[in-house]
Amino acid sequence: MYQFLKIGKKNIAGKLSFCFLLAIGFSVSTMANNANSVRNLAGNSVETRQLDTNLAQLITNKNIPGVALAIVDEKGIQYINTVGVANSTTRELITENSVFEMASLSKPVFAYYAMMLAEKGIYDLQKPIFDYLPHPGFEEESLQEAKIITGFMALGHTTGMPNWSNGQKMKLKGKPGSVFSYSGEAYQYLAAAIGMSQNLGWGKELNDQINELVFTPLNMKYSSFVWNDVLAQNKVYGHKEGKPTDNTSIGNGESVGAAYSLHSSIKDYAAFVQTVINQKGLSADSWKEMLSEQIALPADHDGRKIGQIAWSLGWAIKKTEDSIRYVHTGNNHDFQSYVEIDIENKVGLVYFTNSEHGAEIYESVREVLEL
Repeated sequence: MYQFLKIGKKNIAGKLSFCFLLAIGFSVSTMANNANSVRNLAGNSVETRQLDTNLAQLITNKNIPGVALAIVDEKGIQYINTVGVANSTTRELITENSVFEMASLSKPVFAYYAMMLAEKGIYDLQKPIFDYLPHPGFEEESLQEAKIITGFMALGHTTGMPNWSNGQKMKLKGKPGSVFSYSGEAYQYLAAAIGMSQNLGWGKELNDQINELVFTPLNMKYSSFVWNDVLAQNKVYGHKEGKPTDNTSIGNGESVGAAYSLHSSIKDYAAFVQTVINQKGLSADSWKEMLSEQIALPADHDGRKIGQIAWSLGWAIKKTEDSIRYVHTGNNHDFQSYVEIDIENKVGLVYFTNSEHGAEIYESVREVLEL
């Protein structure tokens, strides 16, 4: 009946390791790199020349084909670096406009869009999603509680729904609104309800609205939740064990995967980070609501190991010695990504990789940046 929860899976293959970065060197974009130093999330000054060198060494040591990284403050991109290649076979270099899969970095962008709809009175995030779009995918014992799940619960991961149902009937993990349960499935359900409630569906027309409200105002020309010619012309290849997988669409590319299908460039996503830093596009009340804690992470949750303490709407909340940061990781296997924003200090970091080893460089990137 409803097919809005189904994700296309890519066939990922390859068993060839590589050290080609030693031979090809790396590319560094010129934009915003003219300064001798840049301010990191801790407010410390980092020499850009040393940062360039360290990043190139890092991906060589980790056997990662390429990284695109930006440091952003309230004025815009202060540092941007594209290191390595889009394809380990052709050795085509990554550029500032190279397109990557955002994986779960899709979620903060979609949450921002959903908050815009709520402000405009187009969609009520406090209303049960079931009232907009009945869902046939819950087990009978969970059905009544599933009917109280709201858009806010979906954005804050308190629905009790699993991350993915994988075509099975869903049993809630607890009462909606009172349990943390990270769920891409919930984001998909919300996206479908938003689209269907406006007679847009959950494909190109829904993406067109996101483009109108989010991408165009932020000049994000290389960003889309559905496949298009711009993505096809600029997407880098994912890699597994050093071998290119593909640079095509996720699944059929025709549906908005609110939780996973956003494609973007480093320049584009940096523009979104700047918007979050400056809290533009939404009212002050909406930003306060979006960035407020919705639920604390359980004491034994893995996120606690990397400093995450709670979730807001679209973001994990991380506490440091002197500030609160908003973070998100992304993992589509052969594409992995990370974003971290310190709103109080008005600085953010975002990086993408085209490798299944992208998550492994998180701590190393922090060391390189002296965070």
